[in-house]
Amino acid sequence: MEFFHSFPTVTAAQLSAYESTNGISIPQVYRSFLLRQNGGKPSKDRLVVPGWYGNSTCVSMFYGISSDAEYDLAHTLGTVAQYLPPSLFPIAEDSAGNLICLGVDASNRGKVFFWNHEEELDTDGDIRQDYSNVYEVASDIDQFLSNLLPGN
Repeated sequence: MEFFHSFPTVTAAQLSAYESTNGISIPQVYRSFLLRQNGGKPSKDRLVVPGWYGNSTCVSMFYGISSDAEYDLAHTLGTVAQYLPPSLFPIAEDSAGNLICLGVDASNRGKVFFWNHEEELDTDGDIRQDYSNVYEVASDIDQFLSNLLPGN
């Protein structure tokens, strides 16, 4: 798959420094993805989200290790961490501001999820950090990429 507007190539040393700074261990399959493709817009971008009322969405951009704060992994994590379950790590966004996340704990490590921001608050208006607005979309980043379809 082609990517557009990618960031400069990232090295294994840069990824290790990122993990150390942010206290995260990136799953190996995603690490490989970052080494070959450091963010960008995928040529195939339509994502079917099983169980979600919207049915599908378009991935607008994968985050990377970048000086562009808007699409930098560390900046994005710092911005949205309070809204996500702590076991999720944002790796991309859709055209409506929803997130594509990677599981980083033992029970969901490497799996890819769609996080719907329209359902981020509970009935009392408090931020929920559970999985009630999270939908599993792939077992790993490679399956996720192969599941993407041409946009409309």
